Amino acid sequence: MPDNAKPLILVIDDRQDMFAYCERFLGDHFTFRYASGGRAAKALLAAQPIAAALVDRDFSQAPADQLLGPREDVRNEGFAILRWLRTEHPDLPAMMVTGHRDAPTAEAAADLGADFLAWEDVAADPAVLRARLRRALDLRQVHNGTAVTAFRRLGLVAESTAFTRVLGNLYQALPGRAPILLLGPTGSGKDTLARAAHRLAGDPARPYVEVNIAALNANLIESELFGHAKGAYTDAKTATIGKLRAAHGGTLFLNEIGDLPSEIQAKLLTALERAEITPVGDVHSYPADFRLITATSRDLRQLVETGMFRRDLLYRIAGHTIEVPPLCERVADIPAMANAFLLASPAGRSGDVVGFAREAMECLTKLPWHGNVRELQRIVEVACANARHTVTTLDVCDAVRRLSFFAPPPDPTAAAAPAAASAVDPAQRRLEAEDSVFRGLDYDQLTRAYFFYLTRASGGQMIEAARLADISKSTIYKWRERYVDGRKDQREMEGEA
Repeated sequence: MPDNAKPLILVIDDRQDMFAYCERFLGDHFTFRYASGGRAAKALLAAQPIAAALVDRDFSQAPADQLLGPREDVRNEGFAILRWLRTEHPDLPAMMVTGHRDAPTAEAAADLGADFLAWEDVAADPAVLRARLRRALDLRQVHNGTAVTAFRRLGLVAESTAFTRVLGNLYQALPGRAPILLLGPTGSGKDTLARAAHRLAGDPARPYVEVNIAALNANLIESELFGHAKGAYTDAKTATIGKLRAAHGGTLFLNEIGDLPSEIQAKLLTALERAEITPVGDVHSYPADFRLITATSRDLRQLVETGMFRRDLLYRIAGHTIEVPPLCERVADIPAMANAFLLASPAGRSGDVVGFAREAMECLTKLPWHGNVRELQRIVEVACANARHTVTTLDVCDAVRRLSFFAPPPDPTAAAAPAAASAVDPAQRRLEAEDSVFRGLDYDQLTRAYFFYLTRASGGQMIEAARLADISKSTIYKWRERYVDGRKDQREMEGEA
């Protein structure tokens, strides 16, 4: 096998013993390079593509100019090197190979994202190290290639390191039936990831049931989830099977699981443990076996500490916990996502709008994106509706202005906004926009407009809408009754007439 076809492994050690051993016993499978310390490793990593790194712990014999950590802690220099690797090369597989065989060393290496192997095991059987390296390289391939390709076929794009890591972790979680917990801010795309996971995990024809806990009526949530028997309560004229039973044999996605009332959490835990449910008002149990995916924008650990979320339920749903970063932390994804949203828009599908001007795309990448992916999608949709052939900076700025009337006011203690941001929303244009929107409207018309804005901003989640507006849940439900349910009743009455 030629050298250029073999993975290149960097051995970072103050002595060449491990390097010589690896070349002798593993040279047929890998190519090795040697660095006597962290400084030399930096130069090698900058000069050529390294597939993985093997790091010693004790660098007592290393030259002082090679150390990354303090000289007095030279016996733990390997941890300083691992910390640097995690910062500068977060996706590089790393393994600590050392004669310090103890659990604290292994745990400290694991906390830095590195595997651990005792030198005595390597000396006894080189195949152990070869197998560990192959595993690390296979996992890297999953994260950097296989996972991204699989999700791209479903329309998910990943250019940033942060989101590529999310897709890699989710792809690794697909085999088996262990529950998946997605954590991240509202609008970051957790529901899209859940649907993609269902399609990739097996037969996509299996049932996929999505439930937004925050959007359910608090008085009917038990019936919605578990179903009810006929006559279970006054309006129960027919029996229903509920969402959990409807997902039997497939996938159940419970979005905003942190909003689940405490009295329902115990019943959900029992249903998950037994893979069966008992409808409201029924004495019989029915099978409900499914792959569970949950998501929340809230801090579940804090909810557990305050007694608002059951600790045992958290342990039950957190089989694979994946954190989805906000859009502002994965700016590299914005161009590809914006183009995808453009192609999905009516103007994009018809060919009336074919792309973004370079300045318009630069403007998009500089926005703060408090609403995350959902906000990006809305801005692109509005910009495309106004654009002709190409989305310009003016189209983007106008879309931002249209969607930012009820945005949180700027923090007066924050640093001054960059020039590009101030150009997007200058004070004079804001005053003119507010005048064009508010003039001539009465209180009820303003409330109605505000309600529908909150509905769009929260993705139809009434509890989230109430939180955004800092109003009570009863108020938001009254608005929905007035502006949505009341309008339906009026149309029905007009139809009967």
